Amino acid sequence: MSFAENQTSDEAIDGQKPGDKGSGIFAVPDPASPIQGAFKKVIVTDITYPECVRRGQNCMVYKWLPKRVDQKASDCPTKGSLCTKSCAHDLCLCIDGTCQ
Repeated sequence: MSFAENQTSDEAIDGQKPGDKGSGIFAVPDPASPIQGAFKKVIVTDITYPECVRRGQNCMVYKWLPKRVDQKASDCPTKGSLCTKSCAHDLCLCIDGTCQ
Protein backbone atom coordinates (compact mmCIF):
# COMPACT_ATOMS: atom_id res chain seq x y z
CA MET A 1 0.00 0.00 0.00
CA SER A 2 1.37 3.40 -0.89
CA PHE A 3 1.09 6.34 1.46
CA ALA A 4 -0.73 9.51 0.53
CA GLU A 5 1.26 12.57 -0.47
CA ASN A 6 1.48 15.22 2.23
CA GLN A 7 1.26 18.62 0.49
CA THR A 8 1.57 20.69 3.67
CA SER A 9 3.97 23.58 3.08
CA ASP A 10 6.98 24.12 5.33
CA GLU A 11 5.61 27.60 6.05
CA ALA A 12 2.34 26.13 7.38
CA ILE A 13 4.09 24.17 10.13
CA ASP A 14 6.93 26.61 10.82
CA GLY A 15 6.62 27.82 14.40
CA GLN A 16 3.65 25.57 15.17
CA LYS A 17 3.48 23.41 18.29
CA PRO A 18 2.24 19.78 18.19
CA GLY A 19 -1.02 20.74 19.93
CA ASP A 20 -1.87 23.73 17.70
CA LYS A 21 -5.16 23.28 15.85
CA GLY A 22 -5.83 23.96 12.22
CA SER A 23 -7.66 22.38 9.27
CA GLY A 24 -6.96 19.36 7.13
CA ILE A 25 -7.81 19.28 3.42
CA PHE A 26 -8.12 15.69 2.16
CA ALA A 27 -8.76 14.18 -1.27
CA VAL A 28 -10.47 10.80 -0.87
CA PRO A 29 -11.32 8.40 -3.69
CA ASP A 30 -14.93 8.62 -4.87
CA PRO A 31 -16.17 5.07 -5.50
CA ALA A 32 -19.57 6.36 -6.67
CA SER A 33 -18.05 8.02 -9.73
CA PRO A 34 -17.35 6.03 -12.92
CA ILE A 35 -14.44 8.40 -13.73
CA GLN A 36 -11.00 6.97 -13.02
CA GLY A 37 -9.20 9.00 -10.35
CA ALA A 38 -12.40 10.73 -9.18
CA PHE A 39 -12.23 12.12 -5.66
CA LYS A 40 -14.12 14.08 -3.06
CA LYS A 41 -12.53 16.89 -1.11
CA VAL A 42 -13.09 16.72 2.64
CA ILE A 43 -12.23 19.53 5.06
CA VAL A 44 -11.76 18.69 8.73
CA THR A 45 -11.39 21.61 11.15
CA ASP A 46 -9.91 21.80 14.65
CA ILE A 47 -7.27 19.10 14.20
CA THR A 48 -3.55 19.17 14.89
CA TYR A 49 -0.89 18.62 12.25
CA PRO A 50 0.04 15.15 13.62
CA GLU A 51 -3.66 14.19 13.56
CA CYS A 52 -3.93 15.41 9.96
CA VAL A 53 -0.95 13.27 8.96
CA ARG A 54 -2.48 10.23 10.65
CA ARG A 55 -5.87 10.75 9.01
CA GLY A 56 -4.33 11.49 5.62
CA GLN A 57 -2.49 8.20 5.24
CA ASN A 58 -5.38 6.50 3.40
CA CYS A 59 -6.20 9.51 1.23
CA MET A 60 -4.94 10.37 -2.25
CA VAL A 61 -3.30 13.62 -1.08
CA TYR A 62 -3.76 15.95 1.87
CA LYS A 63 -2.45 19.07 3.57
CA TRP A 64 -2.78 20.89 6.88
CA LEU A 65 -3.37 24.62 7.31
CA PRO A 66 -2.73 26.47 10.58
CA LYS A 67 -6.18 28.07 10.54
CA ARG A 68 -9.87 27.26 10.45
CA VAL A 69 -11.22 26.74 6.94
CA ASP A 70 -14.92 26.96 6.10
CA GLN A 71 -16.05 23.40 5.42
CA LYS A 72 -18.55 24.58 2.78
CA ALA A 73 -15.96 26.51 0.75
CA SER A 74 -14.04 23.61 -0.78
CA ASP A 75 -13.75 24.83 -4.38
CA CYS A 76 -10.26 25.52 -5.68
CA PRO A 77 -10.24 29.00 -7.27
CA THR A 78 -7.27 28.10 -9.48
CA LYS A 79 -8.63 24.73 -10.66
CA GLY A 80 -6.77 23.45 -13.70
CA SER A 81 -3.56 25.43 -13.07
CA LEU A 82 -0.45 23.34 -13.58
CA CYS A 83 1.39 22.18 -10.46
CA THR A 84 4.21 19.85 -9.48
CA LYS A 85 3.91 19.12 -5.75
CA SER A 86 1.46 21.63 -4.33
CA CYS A 87 -0.79 24.57 -5.16
CA ALA A 88 -0.52 28.11 -3.84
CA HIS A 89 -4.15 28.47 -2.77
CA ASP A 90 -5.19 26.93 0.57
CA LEU A 91 -8.21 25.07 -0.85
CA CYS A 92 -6.30 23.50 -3.76
CA LEU A 93 -4.54 20.16 -3.91
CA CYS A 94 -2.15 19.12 -6.68
CA ILE A 95 -3.58 15.97 -8.27
CA ASP A 96 -2.27 14.53 -11.55
CA GLY A 97 -0.35 17.72 -12.35
CA THR A 98 -3.18 20.22 -11.96
CA CYS A 99 -4.65 22.13 -9.04
CA GLN A 100 -7.97 20.65 -7.95
